[in-house]
Amino acid sequence: MKWLQTPWGLPSAEGFLAEAALQVDAGGAVLIRGPSQPAGAAIAFSSYLSGQGGREFIVRSVCPTSDELPAEAVAFALGSSGLTAQDLVCDLALQDHVALVELGPLADSEMTRNQWFAFLRRFLTQRTKSPCSLSIFLFASTGPGDEPSFPIVRWGGRLKRLDTTIWADLHAPANRKEPMARLAEALAVELGVWRLDIAAQIAAATHEDLLDIGGLLTEVQLRDSDAVDDFDGASTECTLNLLRRGETATVNHRIWRAQLRALFPWIEEIRQRVIERHRSRLAVTPQQREMGARTIEDIEFGGIAHQLAIKVPNTEYDLLRALARLRNDLAHHRPVAKADVQHVLQNLGRSGYA
Repeated sequence: MKWLQTPWGLPSAEGFLAEAALQVDAGGAVLIRGPSQPAGAAIAFSSYLSGQGGREFIVRSVCPTSDELPAEAVAFALGSSGLTAQDLVCDLALQDHVALVELGPLADSEMTRNQWFAFLRRFLTQRTKSPCSLSIFLFASTGPGDEPSFPIVRWGGRLKRLDTTIWADLHAPANRKEPMARLAEALAVELGVWRLDIAAQIAAATHEDLLDIGGLLTEVQLRDSDAVDDFDGASTECTLNLLRRGETATVNHRIWRAQLRALFPWIEEIRQRVIERHRSRLAVTPQQREMGARTIEDIEFGGIAHQLAIKVPNTEYDLLRALARLRNDLAHHRPVAKADVQHVLQNLGRSGYA
C-alpha cells in the first residue's frame, strides 16, 4: 500500500518500470516519456531497482545542462574520471552502477538529445565487450531517428481503466455510501481518463459536487493539458481541454456513461423492490404490452407510477416519478438531473425503500 501512495505503484506504471529494468544487464536504454506518464519517473525507477531482491544497484541521477558533454556529465555524477564512453565502460569501480539521465526542459532540445543519443550509441557499442559494467538510462521526450539500433522502452499511453479506478478508490472517502461511491469512481474514470490528478479530485469530491460534476470541472485548479494519449488502447483527449474548446457534447457523453454504469443498476434494484411490494396492484395492460412488457417484472417506472398514482402516498408517488425521469434520461443518453437524484436519495427511506 505504501508503494501505491504514488502513481508508480499502479499496475501499468509498474509494468513500465519492470520492462525498463530488464535492460539493466544490456547496458541501459532510452525511456521515452508520454503525456499520461506520471511525474517522477527517474525517482520511481531508482526506487524500483532498489527494491529488487538479490542484487544491489548503486543508482545515480544525472541532470545535465545543455552545454555539458554527455560523458563528462555522467562521469561527474558517478565520481569517475572517465572522459569518453569507453572510459566509462572500462571503469571497474562502476560495476552495478546505474546512471539515470534526465533531460529537463532546458536540456531537452533536439540538438542536446541527438548529442546524448550519439553518446549512448557509442557507450552501448563499447559495453558489449564488457557486459559487467555501468548501465545508462536516458529519459527523453522523443526517441532517436534510428530507433531500431537502440533499446527503447516507451511509455506509450500505458494507463488503463484499472489504473485510474485504483487511483480513484485510493482518494475516495472510506465512508461514502452507495450509489455515490460507485458514481464517484465512475466519474473519476470517465472524466479523469489518463489524468490521474483529475481522477483523484473527482473521487474526493463532495456529495454536492458529484451531482453537479460539470460545475466542479469548471472550477478545478490543475495543470493544463492539450495532449492526447492512449487510454485503455484508445486515443483519448483530456476532459478539461474538451471543455476549454466548448466540446460539451463529448463531455456530457462521458458524464452519461459514468452515470449509466453507476446509477442504472441502483435504479433497477429499486424497481425490483417496488414491484415486489406492489405486485398485487400492478398489471400488464394493453398499453404496457405495446411497450414490450410481457410480465409485471417488465414494467418500467413510468408505467409503475401511472398505475400506482392514486394507490400510494404522494411522497412515494413523487419518488416513483423521479425514478422514472432518471431511468428515461439514462435510456436516452442524457446526463441525469441533479434534483432527481437528490429527491430519490432523500425520499427512499421515507417511502420505506432504504
